[in-house]
Amino acid sequence: MKEYTLLANWKSWGTSSQIRQWTTAFLSKYRSQPNINVILLPSLLHVGLMTDLLRDVEGVAIGAQELSSFSGENCSGEVTIDLLQEYCHYYLIGHSFQRKHRDSDGAKVVRQGALISEYRGTPILCASNTEEIPDGYQGLSVFEPIDAISDGSGYGETAEIDDVTAACVRFRAKTGNKVFYGGSVNEHTITQLLKSGADGFLVGGASRDPERFIKIFALTAQERVVG
Repeated sequence: MKEYTLLANWKSWGTSSQIRQWTTAFLSKYRSQPNINVILLPSLLHVGLMTDLLRDVEGVAIGAQELSSFSGENCSGEVTIDLLQEYCHYYLIGHSFQRKHRDSDGAKVVRQGALISEYRGTPILCASNTEEIPDGYQGLSVFEPIDAISDGSGYGETAEIDDVTAACVRFRAKTGNKVFYGGSVNEHTITQLLKSGADGFLVGGASRDPERFIKIFALTAQERVVG
């Protein structure tokens, strides 16, 4: 049975009240599965809250979206890995929003990756092609084609399955590690995407609704592909 990872990227969604409601609804239906790991990626503001709410829940981990490319106690206004490591082992970096607005040349991703490795965390690097993956990077990666990203609803034009399969081959060849797919992953596209050979999926807008995320989880659990 192939092992999958489902990542819920909430971006900047969620007040404390919404997150508590989401967690209650999620836990009411969630049952761990031996072949699925769940990584929840709330805003940095709510990483601590999510850790407290889901502490010791089997098969569920909390990760951080982004982090400072600096470390230490004197980085005013920054959320550093020194602070996050109490809560997180996984760190999503290089998301298309960050690349577009704050890291057009990819230099920030290189610094972040080095810091995460130094602190023995696991980076999860988003990239639309292998050119955006730094040479020597050996962490997890997400194939994130720009034209497949939804408007936040989780509904959009997902990439063609053959394109996802080919990208996974290229990404694995460069990183030597697992490759996930992100781009309009939802309860309607997941069954087809499971045929792509991806090791997991970055779920955006659809993950903000616990009912939809549980549906994606259940459909993934039903998959019986031998890895």
